[in-house]
Amino acid sequence: MPGAPSFVRPLVFASIALAGPLAAAQAGKPLPAAKLEALEATARGKAAAELIALAKFAESLKAVPEARSACSAAYVLRPRDDEARTEAEKLAKLKGERARDAEKQFADKKAKSYAKCVELLTPVFAAYADADRSDELARLFSLLHDLGMPVEPLVKKHGFVFYAPYSDWRRKKDVDRFEKGSEVLDGVWYDAKKVAELDAKHADWSGPWRFGEEVHEIRTTLPLTMARRLLATVVSYRTFVLCYLGLDADLRQPAVRLPLIVTATRKEMEARAEGMPGGGPLPEGGAAFYRGGSEAGGPCFVSFELKFQGSAMQKVDFVGLRHGLLHEVAHQILFEYSRHGRDPKTRPGDSDLNWVAEGAAEFLPCFEPDGGTWVLHRRDAISQGTGGYISSGFGWCHDQADKMPPLAQFVTYGRTQMADARNYHVAGVLAAFLFEAKERTYRTRFLKLLDLQHQYRAGQDAFAACFPGVDVAALDADFRAWCKEQPIEKVGRK
Repeated sequence: MPGAPSFVRPLVFASIALAGPLAAAQAGKPLPAAKLEALEATARGKAAAELIALAKFAESLKAVPEARSACSAAYVLRPRDDEARTEAEKLAKLKGERARDAEKQFADKKAKSYAKCVELLTPVFAAYADADRSDELARLFSLLHDLGMPVEPLVKKHGFVFYAPYSDWRRKKDVDRFEKGSEVLDGVWYDAKKVAELDAKHADWSGPWRFGEEVHEIRTTLPLTMARRLLATVVSYRTFVLCYLGLDADLRQPAVRLPLIVTATRKEMEARAEGMPGGGPLPEGGAAFYRGGSEAGGPCFVSFELKFQGSAMQKVDFVGLRHGLLHEVAHQILFEYSRHGRDPKTRPGDSDLNWVAEGAAEFLPCFEPDGGTWVLHRRDAISQGTGGYISSGFGWCHDQADKMPPLAQFVTYGRTQMADARNYHVAGVLAAFLFEAKERTYRTRFLKLLDLQHQYRAGQDAFAACFPGVDVAALDADFRAWCKEQPIEKVGRK
């Protein structure tokens, strides 16, 4: 299921009727932020209930995959409520033969339920539009679009277009403002002149930019336009990742914001990292790093200077930064959303299955929002922007399929073995295989392994425990053949 939520501030599920706040908005006076949030919370709760009803309908047809999909969509709409997860857990005990026409019956019911969800949320869009809240409109529209809901009436009403710099959907009139140098922050629009004045006030680390949304927060001295582009890109990516994984992964939204600390230079990044509690030197290579720890809210450090091991420092642009940034954000999401399942006494070590974490983090950035729809790209190289190109996992494994390590050996790899960059290629493409190959046969089992790794509970036997009865030798042969069959996209070098 493509796409996922960019969660609103803690949802207040009070008993609030839509009519009162909506009437105030329609009277010409925009609602204050707190009432807008309450209005959205109520509508999302009703939409989630509609999807739970859809899941129960699928259960009556003994249509387990469809029921689980509906539960995942409900969870996305109402992430702090456990009803969807509880309903999904019932599916393991569901007995009986699947209805012969289950697919058609469910498709018909789903179309009506999804249309109802959009109808329930339409007044929220109207209220946000009246209040000129571009970010909230983008977040909510992107969520519905990524869930596959019928958003065409909203496009027609509000003029949404895909805005590539932010990787999300904006009203055309907002795009026009962005292109003239205006920006919006906390619902307030600033023209280009005012943005320049504000940038000057946040140009050093005594008073950096610091803003965010429910899950992520950015801290930087870079210009506001770049800061917002980075944050919007991360939010859109997180939205995709969480819904792509759905309820098959045991993830819980953290109670604290996740920092993105962005600098212009490597020297600045190292200073920020060393100055934080528990700080220390960062690894030599790369332009982005996630640093976890015993406390929730592990930061991602990001720099527009890149240094490969043994090479000179070089500047990177946004394109060159993207893959490394989203790799580390994937680590941040998966580790921080998995804290709830950890034993506080355990720590990651050389005996864990580090290939699982690195594989997922390498694979997920291969999805890109082409025209607003997240699409998997299997390119032969990854652009480093002004810094040239590096080999991609898909391209390398396609060409080197017969030279990869034996799978029986690779699935035990920990941190020591992952010091070899070639193993990152194999891990990323193996993750893709286990997520997507053979009509997603291995997906649920791999997600269980993903949970164990990010909860620090994956021992050397974890792969065997999650893939019982699977012939690893046969899996190895299937994986190599699959790598050779992948349609590799040739990147035009500049």
